[in-house]
Amino acid sequence: MPLEAEISQVDLGEYHGCALTDEGNVYCWGNNNWGQVADSTELMFPIPIQVALPGVAVAVDVGDFHSCAILVDGTAMCWGINSQGQLGNGDFIDSSTPVKVLIPGEG
Repeated sequence: MPLEAEISQVDLGEYHGCALTDEGNVYCWGNNNWGQVADSTELMFPIPIQVALPGVAVAVDVGDFHSCAILVDGTAMCWGINSQGQLGNGDFIDSSTPVKVLIPGEG
């Protein structure tokens, strides 16, 4: 995380956490067994890694094994376990890459 960035929000899940910086970047750390830290290469991250989002985030929230961010344009992006449709993207496939939450009736 850049030294000049300040954390404006932190949220903790079952075994992982995410932080939002004042610059609108999201960083996550901890257990990544379902992709909830947004990386497909490792199972554990003791140091926060930046989540590759398609825009600037204004909020972050985490569940037990999934994480979500709201972008400045109002888009919601989620990643992690999706066995019960937690990611809101219309399927049940886990994703270590943020996917857009589908809101019915929106284009």
